[in-house]
Amino acid sequence: MSEPKIVVIGPGAIGGALAGALLDAGRRPVIAARTPFDRLEVTVGEAVVAADVEVVCEPSRLAAADVVVLATKTTQTEGAAEALAATCVPGTLVVIAQNGVRHRENVRPFVDDRAELVPVVLNLPVRRDAPGRITVGGRTELTFERSAAADRIADLFAGSFLRVTLTDDWPTALWTKLLINAAFGAVGVLTGRDSSVMTDPGGYEVTRALMSEILPVARAEGATLADDLPDRILSNAIKTVSGHRSSITTDRLNGERTEWWDRNKIVGVLGRAHGIATPLNDLVTELIRLGEPECEPQ
Repeated sequence: MSEPKIVVIGPGAIGGALAGALLDAGRRPVIAARTPFDRLEVTVGEAVVAADVEVVCEPSRLAAADVVVLATKTTQTEGAAEALAATCVPGTLVVIAQNGVRHRENVRPFVDDRAELVPVVLNLPVRRDAPGRITVGGRTELTFERSAAADRIADLFAGSFLRVTLTDDWPTALWTKLLINAAFGAVGVLTGRDSSVMTDPGGYEVTRALMSEILPVARAEGATLADDLPDRILSNAIKTVSGHRSSITTDRLNGERTEWWDRNKIVGVLGRAHGIATPLNDLVTELIRLGEPECEPQ
């Protein structure tokens, strides 16, 4: 069997780490990027995965792929349209490595109807130090909904520094991550602080209140989440505070567009669809939106 053709679109922190994991597993992905670089170096603890890589900056030079890893921000999906059109053909597996709970809805307009979309929940604390230079810190895990496609993707990462988990309870995995992203990210954006803000009693209580308000929405969407989950998440976060800054906070501090819609606005949208009020999340969403570079309309 020939080696699958893999393209990673968006070699930022997440995309760079995923490309590095594929290299670590013996794969040779092509990287679609805006900024050229010749070598990828991913530091994982004391180990470094490094190799010369093929980086393509012009979408017209990309070819059809067996697997495409889309690792852009949700705000950048439209900007990846040309790369997706060049690489996705009938039978292509598209791994959607993005935040939020609308993976397929966000990506389908840019992908051939016959390509298969495979969302993933990322537990991957990383930072991009420079083009092609990534540092991975903490626990690393990819979670997929169990399927034949997910099995194929898991095989691609076998033997790498990434752990791959297949779950039969996709809504719970999806909403557990959004619970963290929506609350931790919102507090980070509005305070400009890293995860150490959770050690402040006020930071703890606001974050806990946001997560608690999301719980009934998550359950209405099919997730099974315990009432004490916010406290357990916060307790663990306080024990492992490492100065990690969420990507949405970094984007705000850099004056860039944030994923406010898919990480925060979506909570209220789905809440209202189920008749569930989310006043605190709605307020936080509006404050984040008002701080956007162009104050995007709702």
